Amino acid sequence: MIEIGDNIYLSGGYDYEIKWLNGNDGYNAKMIDFIPGQNDETAMLIQFESEIITADNKKGQYTVLELRYQGAKWNNKEVVHIELCDFYPEKKTKNERKTGEWIESHATITKL
Repeated sequence: MIEIGDNIYLSGGYDYEIKWLNGNDGYNAKMIDFIPGQNDETAMLIQFESEIITADNKKGQYTVLELRYQGAKWNNKEVVHIELCDFYPEKKTKNERKTGEWIESHATITKL
């Protein structure tokens, strides 16, 4: 199970050429918090080692991750949606907080 403080690796995506990766295989990050999610399961807040820049020039150092599949839990490897943020997201539901840029629907988070 992924917990606060764990190192993770975020990679993959839906398309053949994955724009959010911008030519990289993936990114190392740290899991820093759980925040209210859109569904039953909480969302995960992670921080990349440094700011990432997508192929379509979206930038950020934080991401809010939501589990992709109904019934999924935060296990050691899961498929997620990515919301990239150039700010530290508040610990509120998506409808109650400033939101970042949605950049991927089929990424994979892996606990290192």
